[in-house]
Amino acid sequence: QFIEYQASQMKKLKRLERAFNEQNSTITNLLQLIEEQNGKIQNLQNALNKANSFQRELEAVMKNPKKELKEVAEAKTFVKQMKKAFQGVQWNLLSNAFATETLKGFAVSYSNEVKLLSPNFMITGVLKSGDKVRSLLDLPDNGLMITGEDNGFRIWDAETQNIKKFVKERYSIQKLIVLPNGMIANGHGLYDISGKRHLHLEHGSIVKGIEVNQATGYLWTAGSDHKIKVWDLKTTSPIKTLSAHNGGIDALKSLPNGNMVSASCSENIIKVWDKFGSLLTFYKQNCPHSIDIMNGEDIIVGTSEGKVHIFSENFQKMQVFHIHNKGIVSINYIDEMESFLTASEDGTTKLVDQEGNIVHTVNVEAP
Repeated sequence: QFIEYQASQMKKLKRLERAFNEQNSTITNLLQLIEEQNGKIQNLQNALNKANSFQRELEAVMKNPKKELKEVAEAKTFVKQMKKAFQGVQWNLLSNAFATETLKGFAVSYSNEVKLLSPNFMITGVLKSGDKVRSLLDLPDNGLMITGEDNGFRIWDAETQNIKKFVKERYSIQKLIVLPNGMIANGHGLYDISGKRHLHLEHGSIVKGIEVNQATGYLWTAGSDHKIKVWDLKTTSPIKTLSAHNGGIDALKSLPNGNMVSASCSENIIKVWDKFGSLLTFYKQNCPHSIDIMNGEDIIVGTSEGKVHIFSENFQKMQVFHIHNKGIVSINYIDEMESFLTASEDGTTKLVDQEGNIVHTVNVEAP
């Protein structure tokens, strides 16, 4: 009897154990369900908060819809302006090709190399710079070559092709000229051939155009800040500042009669100014990136389409030549040869006569 009683108690204990396990499982399931419900409640609360925030914004718009619409319009205008400005900056950054005439032939650059060429375009030397070359200046009387670069300019011995001096500057040196007194101007100041600065000129932005007005003797600088500044070279402050363009200025040239020509690729325009800085006329032209003066009066323009346009001063279009496959970033007219020298982002430099015939092509990228 005792054994039977013990067996019955064991059965009861097992039934209780199963019941206890079932209760535990039920409790666990309930806890999981509560946790899931709490998550759903939190999601609903977040959605409610977003809805309330949107409702408040909507109420604010409804109270003053004209103001909100004006802000949207201003934002759209700003985006358009930024896109336009970016296009100009992008083209400016690509402008690392240049070609010019030298006493012994030609000098052409692409990226950080300058190739010195004989009159029949044979390579006579190579200048390897530490940065991209943006401009070139030949000083044959001194046996020097100067390269304008992103961080300053270098003075080279043209014979040995060794660097004599590097002058660090705040902005990229995209234009170099020599003044009648033999000084070198680059938009930051006037320097002697040793690289010593004698006069500080701070345009305030990258300068891509520097010219001496042939009627007044004043120095004009044109920059990426859309401004032209006029200097008398006796003070460090400009005597006149022109809000000349609505985009960065890419080129500036002086005409023998004292008028000045400026071009803006991002604004798609060429302008002519008198010697006092008054606008005389303008012409809408797709991305005029480089300009020079031909025969003392005609304006030659290199564009981003690889074309050369030739105008009279009053913008009567005379000729158009398709010279390159990519944008022309440098154009220089050579009086003695009655031809112009171009440099392009397609990696070539070309000598072209006044009829548009390509006389010679140099692949500047090739080793």
